[in-house]
Amino acid sequence: MSAQIFDLVIVGGGPAGLAAAAEAGAAGATVAVIDNQQEPGGQIYRAAERRAGLGDAEADHGAALVRAARAAGMQWLGGQSVWQVTPDLKVFLADGSRSHFLQARRVLLATGAHERPMPIPGWTLPGVMTAGAGQILLKSARTVPQGDVWLAGNGPLLLLLAWQWLKAGVAVRGILDTTPRGSLGRALRHLPAALPAWRELMRGASWRAALMRAGISWQHVDGGLQALGHDRIERVAWHSKGRRHEAAADALFLHQGVIPHTRLPQAVGAAMHWDERQRCFAPIVDEWYASTVAGVGIAGDGCGIGGAAAAERQGRVAALQALQELGFVDKDLRDRRAHPLRRELAYYAAMRPFLDAAFPPVPDLLVPTDDTVKICRCECVTAGQVRDVMAAGASTTQEVKLATRCAMGPCQGRQCATTLQEMVSARSGTPMELLRQRSPAEPLTLGEWAALADK
Repeated sequence: MSAQIFDLVIVGGGPAGLAAAAEAGAAGATVAVIDNQQEPGGQIYRAAERRAGLGDAEADHGAALVRAARAAGMQWLGGQSVWQVTPDLKVFLADGSRSHFLQARRVLLATGAHERPMPIPGWTLPGVMTAGAGQILLKSARTVPQGDVWLAGNGPLLLLLAWQWLKAGVAVRGILDTTPRGSLGRALRHLPAALPAWRELMRGASWRAALMRAGISWQHVDGGLQALGHDRIERVAWHSKGRRHEAAADALFLHQGVIPHTRLPQAVGAAMHWDERQRCFAPIVDEWYASTVAGVGIAGDGCGIGGAAAAERQGRVAALQALQELGFVDKDLRDRRAHPLRRELAYYAAMRPFLDAAFPPVPDLLVPTDDTVKICRCECVTAGQVRDVMAAGASTTQEVKLATRCAMGPCQGRQCATTLQEMVSARSGTPMELLRQRSPAEPLTLGEWAALADK
């Protein structure tokens, strides 16, 4: 089989991937960018080209980034998923009907992040979604929820979505804040180090102030968060200061932070480490965002949560390293170009310890109760079933996975792996255990496989 050969194949068309494509292409490298979305932009700049020029600064910036990547010669391969990268840097991808591969001289994984699962009782009811899903509907289809709309959880994205909806005219009924009491006080010790990034911190403060001025109810949740209803959500319930509360709800959007999307890095064989501060596994990378796999770099939120602006700079630094290895620039030029990017990265990194301490994941939501239905939606596994298997003798995450099929469905653990890891670690008292991930890293049909074999 023959394949197109590219100097750099980038997986992920978000901030890191687009910035890397612009940097590498401008230096003369041939670049392909693969993404499962049809349009470039990733989650943060989703549909940016269509949304540009409408007074949305975020969309305008994203559209400019896309234009730069296109002008540098990026070959865009949208609507396709990468399911394997081999040691000799063959990149296998599928489009829903067929599968093929590209030959890369270097690979950059810019797979971004996904939301941390928040399995509360009733989270599978129609009308209960993630905050990220709400943002996708807003950006891609200008669609907003109607009726009694609630947001629950914690983290900057929850504030951002509420603020975006406020501007779009959505009458948000209230925000159910699950941030553990005292978190802000404990985060204050990190504030002096975060002050260089005060403009970024003030953005979040301005969102909160706008929501308060609009009179949106802000309720602190101490536990008992659940969605109630029969065929769909009808009410939301929570505990606060020793009392149980209920309210009518037509839609509930959940969010408990984001974590790196690591399925493909794991399948490639990249070494991982446990990040206790962000409570997630992340790939090990060096100062040039090179992974432990020869020829494979990892940049953006896929190697640790830092935000879109930081992801762009990381993508450019990773591209500079690939360009140097491929002979397009020498080390001196690489270092000179990387220097201002590293200075900007230090600016964005300054606020992360403060944000991580101010918005930690909630222990009670990391380890759900037995009555939580389907912590694994694909295989219909409840928290109670996981505990029953452990009581019967399963002692590791891998053993529980094999006994229950939790994290073995089509989503490959995206919606349940972290919950399963947290449950097993809490019960056994052992460190968090990384679930093994092999290729295909994305679901692959027999038809797609057969189309590849026919070549």
